[in-house]
Amino acid sequence: MRKNFTPSLRPAVPFHRGGREREYMVAQPEAARRMGVTTRTLHRWRRAGLITAHVVQGRVYFRLDDIQAFLAKHREEPPL
Repeated sequence: MRKNFTPSLRPAVPFHRGGREREYMVAQPEAARRMGVTTRTLHRWRRAGLITAHVVQGRVYFRLDDIQAFLAKHREEPPL
């Protein structure tokens, strides 16, 4: 992940999955921007099972909660 990267973020899209609660999702290019990686890297992580994706009408989306959890779990600590 790129250090000191400030992406220009697009708003997340709310999806209803049959329940009351909305899940906010972003498309793969936006998820890659938010994570500071390329879409190819995000695709490899998805295929390796490191992050969950959802396909809606042929497009790949990522839940914001999943992105935040992934970043928190894989955050690199600076060396002392």
